[in-house]
Amino acid sequence: MTSLHDKVVSTLYELCRGYKPYSKVYADHVNVPYKVIQIHSQELRRVAAVYKFQPDVWARYKRGGVDVFEVWDSQTPSDCTEDILFSALTPGIQYLSIVCLGRGQYELAKILSAVILTTLHDEEGKSLLDNRNVLISRIPEEIKSDPQKIKLQLKKDFEF
Repeated sequence: MTSLHDKVVSTLYELCRGYKPYSKVYADHVNVPYKVIQIHSQELRRVAAVYKFQPDVWARYKRGGVDVFEVWDSQTPSDCTEDILFSALTPGIQYLSIVCLGRGQYELAKILSAVILTTLHDEEGKSLLDNRNVLISRIPEEIKSDPQKIKLQLKKDFEF
């Protein structure tokens, strides 16, 4: 993780904490207690499987439901695919918000989210996460050194 990555995570954490509909916010790379998201599966032999998903930031709504925030700087396409997949499998997922810091990652986010989320459904055929509920922010190179401009960009793109 880069220092820019950690600064963006801290900024997202701050924005989420100030967002009234959220009851609780968790962030990795921030000096606060962190809680993983547990994704449960029931296998055929009745043995429960649990995956501990650790997004950069996630927030729980007061009324129920969860938003997940990921910051991509140098992630591989496989890492990005994993972020989208496990976000979609998160119980109560409402929105996935992706911040793109690296070259070409905005386009990658659009393509991967469309491909994965239009084909990923539950047993009843319902989409686990609608692609329209994926918000993507591209941080332009010229504002990466200005924390205040980054914060304004995130507020605009994610409607805080």
